[in-house]
Order: sequence, then structure tokens, then C-alpha cells
Amino acid sequence: MKKLSYGRDIWFLLIESTMTSFILFMPVAYLLFKDLGLNQFQIGLTQFIFMVTLLLLEVPTGYFADRISRKVSNASGDVFVAFAVLIYFFASTFWHVVLAEVLFGIGMSLTSGADSALLKAHSEKRGLPYEKLASRMQSFNFVAMGLGAIVGGVIGAKNIRWPFIVQTVVFLLSALIAFRIRNAGEKRQTDKHPIKDIREIVVYCLRGHPMLAWRIVLSSVLMASTYLMVWFMTPSFLKAGLDIKYHGLLFAAVSVASILGTEFVALNKKIKIFD
Repeated sequence: MKKLSYGRDIWFLLIESTMTSFILFMPVAYLLFKDLGLNQFQIGLTQFIFMVTLLLLEVPTGYFADRISRKVSNASGDVFVAFAVLIYFFASTFWHVVLAEVLFGIGMSLTSGADSALLKAHSEKRGLPYEKLASRMQSFNFVAMGLGAIVGGVIGAKNIRWPFIVQTVVFLLSALIAFRIRNAGEKRQTDKHPIKDIREIVVYCLRGHPMLAWRIVLSSVLMASTYLMVWFMTPSFLKAGLDIKYHGLLFAAVSVASILGTEFVALNKKIKIFD
């Protein structure tokens, strides 16, 4: 079978996506919040703020990506997340955490959809099957997430703030790679004012197309739920008396089930691009 070439843009997308999935702070985020004196209600409130920010900006940031630049949207999202994580590192109050969560939500909304749209456009240009490539990329992401949790747990055992500063560097490097990816895919062409155009898109999604609306909500909820694992798993590990450096191993174990799911999707596609 003829071997298909990815090309530089798809490789950059794969590398950038894998790097941004190398999440080091998951095993120690709860510990940092407790160290700052936050109670369970305040922790829940910060996550609510993150999710609301993400939901409210899903359509506007998607509009920006489609109208202006998917590349800039994807790369700037990494920059926003880098600054959010940096604020976590220096945080000393509840309001610092709130600011970080807002920036985190903005960053995630900017990258959400922009990276997959770029992958779809570049895969179509090169004659590659997008669905299989996307599912394999998800597998890489879950592997990176598991490894990040392990490394973050080991570093966090020394100092619970160190994973955040390392994470900042990872996201800034990811942004540099994202800026190297060339734009692809059709831009939205319209003479309407952006505010009016966005309002009509929102109405289109919420009123006339409920399935699309639910997909937007589901996408945001699934993205947020990945991080919500922290607030359920870490307290359980602490209650069981497990050392912090081993938390990452259990977080990594959760990723295994996700990897199996994405690999199942990839292997059930008819076209083989890795063979």
C-alpha cells in the first residue's frame, strides 16, 4: 500500500496537540487550592466560572477562527492557557484563582475546534482520512496526558507549585509551534457586522438546530469534565493515604481506558495510514 505523507503542517498539529495534552498539574491542582485556603464551595465556584466562560465563548471564538484565522486562534489559546497556569503558580488568594480560571476558559475556547478544523483541512488537502487521523491524535493526547500526570506527580511531591511553572513553559513552546502551522480551509465570507453575524449564528444553533446546540454543550462539558476529575480523584487518594508522587500513576491509569476507545475508532476505519 502506498505510504501517505503527513506534511509539515499535520506534523506540527500532532506535536502541538500532544504537548498541550501533557498536563502536569492535574495531580497537584487540588493540593494547591487547599493550600491557598479554598473550601469545597470555593473550589466548585472556580470550576463553575471556568465552565461558564468556556460555554459563553464557544461560538464567538469559533467565529473568530472561521472569519479571521484558525492558526491565530489555536496559537493564542495556548498563550492564554500559559498565562493562566502562570497565575496559578503565583496565586495567593481566591481571586487569583478566579482570574486564572477565566483566562483558562478563554484559552480553551480559542483552541477548541480551531485545531480540529486545521487538521481536517490539511488532511483533506493531502488525501488523508480525517476521522482516523483525529482518533489517532486523540490516542497520542491521552498518552501524553498520562505521562504528564506521572511526571507532574513526581515533581509535585517536591513542591506543589513547580508543575505549574513547567506547564507554563510547555504551553508557550506549544504556541510557538502552533504559529508555524499554515492556515487552511475556507474562511467565512460575509458583509454583516460581526456582532450581528455572531448573534444570528447563536440563534441558528440554539433555536433551529437543537442537535448542534447539544453538541456544543457536550463538547464544552466533556472538556471541562477532564479537569473536574481532579476534584474527585485527588481527595480520594489523600483520604486513602497515598503519597503525592503516586497520584500521577492513577491519573495515568484513567487515560488507558480513553486510549482504548480512540484506538478502537481508529482500527475500525477501512483505510490504513500508518501501515
